[in-house]
Amino acid sequence: MTALSGATSVMANANENMNVSEIRDTLKNFTKEMERAGMQSEMQADAMDIMADPSEAADADDVYEGILGELGLEGAGALGAGPAGNAIKGPAAV
Repeated sequence: MTALSGATSVMANANENMNVSEIRDTLKNFTKEMERAGMQSEMQADAMDIMADPSEAADADDVYEGILGELGLEGAGALGAGPAGNAIKGPAAV
């Protein structure tokens, strides 16, 4: 029973030492700052999207198709269309 009364007195002391209004204000400020940080992050992502060149994706596709052409492949669909018996073998299988 002494353990229970000891825990009760500790909880009473903790409640006396806590400033609920200060904790509430701190949490409100934290929430506000987190929302502000989220908005700033979203605005930065939007700015990066605006600055991106729309032809970059097309240029990357052209380079990719050029590399595949040099390898003798005709596109992404051709990568998996090889004969069934010609799997790539690692150094141990060579």
